[in-house]
Amino acid sequence: MSKQSMYEHRKGLFGMKKWKQKGIAFFTGVVLLLGVQSVAFAQELPPNTITVHGTGSVEVAPDMAQIYLSVEKTADTAQKAQSMANETIKSVINALKEMKVTEKDIITENVSVFPNYEYEENGKRIESGYRADTALQVTIYDVKKAGAYVDKALQAGATRVQNVSFTLSNPDAYYGRALQQAVKTAQNSAQVLATAYGKELVGVVSVLEDSTNRTFASNADYARAEGMAVPKAGGEKQQTEITYDDVTVEASIIAVYTFS
Repeated sequence: MSKQSMYEHRKGLFGMKKWKQKGIAFFTGVVLLLGVQSVAFAQELPPNTITVHGTGSVEVAPDMAQIYLSVEKTADTAQKAQSMANETIKSVINALKEMKVTEKDIITENVSVFPNYEYEENGKRIESGYRADTALQVTIYDVKKAGAYVDKALQAGATRVQNVSFTLSNPDAYYGRALQQAVKTAQNSAQVLATAYGKELVGVVSVLEDSTNRTFASNADYARAEGMAVPKAGGEKQQTEITYDDVTVEASIIAVYTFS
């Protein structure tokens, strides 16, 4: 009699999709307004104004990584499956603490217990034990050793690593630099437009910061042999290698200038 499990695994241990961020990039959109209204800033604008859109971005090496991992256990009862998962999670947390990960940087994201079902050939659904799943988010600050933290967790019993993301512990410090570049880009665009029309740029009337455009993006890629116990020469296990790009911090403004 053939059976088909209803439980579908998500992507495998290291089935991540690599994506890359571009380098420093600027985009400027400009609109020339001659005594018309600008609803973005005020009900009325003075005559002879130029509205420009400036963006800026900086690339920064990440100083923080977040590892998302989980422990899955199956048993004939829900209580037994959860008890097994709890025991393994404790081992994983203790192993990470040995690597100087503090308790506040280990967060339980999800705890779930649910029945497994299988289908018989006649289509009848039957219960086939229970599955317990506990997910952790682990924050580390030695990003170059991210692979070592992953290996430690797996050796302690973690059964899945969903993702490793790289970011900044203080992005605001770099957002200011991106914002300065956005201002310079807007200023340059306004000057070019005024000169092209044979006008003299007088000064800025108003500035709107687009705070929703702040983007802190990163990437990670895995390189690891299949299985936990793949040995290198001399019997040493192959370590997980994780590569990543710089974090992109972006800023955007809309500025209105007058000209004469």
